[in-house]
Formats: sequence, structure tokens, C-alpha cells
Amino acid sequence: MPYDNSRLEGDRDTGVEATTGNEESQSDTRHSETPSESSIDNQQTLYKTRSRKTKFVKLALLGCAAVLISVATIALVNSQRGKNEEVVTSTDAVPAESSTVPAREFVEYDKDDLVRQIEAEAVRGGIENASVSCPDLEQLVVGARFQCSVIIDAEAIYGSAKVTVIKGAGSPRIDYRLSDDVQELISENQMNADVAKGRELLGYKDGETDLEYTDRQMRKKKNGAWSMWESGRRYYKWADSKDYSCGYNDCWGLYVADLEGCSRGIYIRANLNADDVAVGWTNVISPAVASDEGVFVRLDDTTGYANSIKITEMNCLG
Repeated sequence: MPYDNSRLEGDRDTGVEATTGNEESQSDTRHSETPSESSIDNQQTLYKTRSRKTKFVKLALLGCAAVLISVATIALVNSQRGKNEEVVTSTDAVPAESSTVPAREFVEYDKDDLVRQIEAEAVRGGIENASVSCPDLEQLVVGARFQCSVIIDAEAIYGSAKVTVIKGAGSPRIDYRLSDDVQELISENQMNADVAKGRELLGYKDGETDLEYTDRQMRKKKNGAWSMWESGRRYYKWADSKDYSCGYNDCWGLYVADLEGCSRGIYIRANLNADDVAVGWTNVISPAVASDEGVFVRLDDTTGYANSIKITEMNCLG
């Protein structure tokens, strides 16, 4: 059977056409899938519009939140203020006896009695002419402090008494303390009083000085009167010849004393005279001398011609 070339050509043409048709359809499809420039512009415009709307909404929400916070703050302040006013009002309404603040304690203030107490202490301290002045006060509360004036000898010394209302173990009381200048004067007066009492017990005469008293007492001691040496603190007294003995030559016995004592002894020097004419000299160092106690020393005639002696020097060696 002969082969029909025309049919084959026709089929070949049809296949070409089919293929061409498919290519055209695919090309259309690609064109349809690729967006156009106008479509892209529209999309960008839409995005910008949506972005502006979103920003506006956010700003609106932030504004609303700020307004709500302000309103809440004002309401809270007003509420607190109202509570404070209620507290003040309720506190004013509470009676005084129910208050939590402890009541102040008062003590009776007797100015005249306080003045008498201070003046009495001054007198006990040897101040006879003290004048005390305290302030006029209606009442005293525990913890109160003030001062009373203390005038001595009218104007010579101005002191004070520091007064304090204190809470002791029992009821509140008024306590005072004299100032340092008044205390010092009292101490000085007490010391002088002790000295005066001691002088009285020792037998001092009125107005008698210590040197006059000592000299008088030394002269009254047994075994004869004592003589005061030039210094005013050392004394000497000649001993009775029967109370001591001498060696080959003549000698003289002597008692010496020192009111302050001489731990290293007293050095004595004397001229040896023959018929009131000096023929030589002699010396001696006494043993240690306690205060107001006499010790014995012997002065020897070193020439063998003297018949009298005269003291020329009497010194404490320390």
C-alpha cells in the first residue's frame, strides 16, 4: 500500500501548528504572571496608606493612655488628701485623756525653799555671806532646767546654782548643783577651817604666825629653852655638862634641830675663844635630823686654850 506523503506532511504541519499554539499559550501565561508597573505602584501606595493609618492609631492609643494615667493620678491624690483630712478631723475629735502622748509631770516649785537650801549649803561650806536669787516660775515640769544666781560678798564673786527637775525612783524632785567657782570657794573655806581647827588644837594664839608659834614651842621644851638660828627654821640649845663627857681637851655639848629635817645632817662651825679672843675654830656634822626633833653634837677644843665658844655657822646639808 502506497504511503501517503501528503498525510504525513499534513500531520507534520499539524504538529507544527500545535507546537506553535502551545508556545503562544505558554507565553501568554508568562505575561499574565508578571505584574505590570502600574500594579506595583498601586501596591506601594496602598502600603504607605496602611502605614500612615497604623501610626495614627498608635499615637491615638498613646494619647488615650496618658490621659487615663493623669486622671488616675489626680484621683489618687484627691483620695489621699481626703484620708488625711479625715485623720485630722478624727484626731481633733478624740478627747485629751485618750491621747497616746504621755501627760507631762509637774512638781511644786517653792522658790523660797530652794533659796534656803542653796544658802544653807553655802553656809555649811564656810560661806556666811552668800545671797541667792532664783527666778519666779509658776510651775515646773520634769526635765526643766534653769539657774539661780549666787552672790558672795555682795559683788566679789558671782556664781550660780544649776537647777534641774528630775524624775527619780519616786515622785519628781528639784535637784541643784553649785557652779565650779562656788565649789572652789567652799573647798578653800573648808581647808582654811581645817587649818584653823588644827591651829587651835596645837595651841596657836590669835594672830600668831607659824614661826612665832614654833619659836615659842621650842623655848618651852624641857632641858632649857631653844634659841632660833638666823635662818628661822633651825634651832640650837646648849646641853648640860652632866649629860655628856669630853676627851683630853675641853668640849661643849649642843642640841640642834630643823623644822623641815635634814637627812644628811647639819654642819656646825664655831669660834674658839680665850678671854673673848679667838684662838681657833672647830666644826662638826650632826647625824640625820628629823623634822622638829633635836640631835646631840659635841664641839671639841682643838687648841687646848679656849674657855668659851661661839657658833658662827649652822647649815643643813640636805
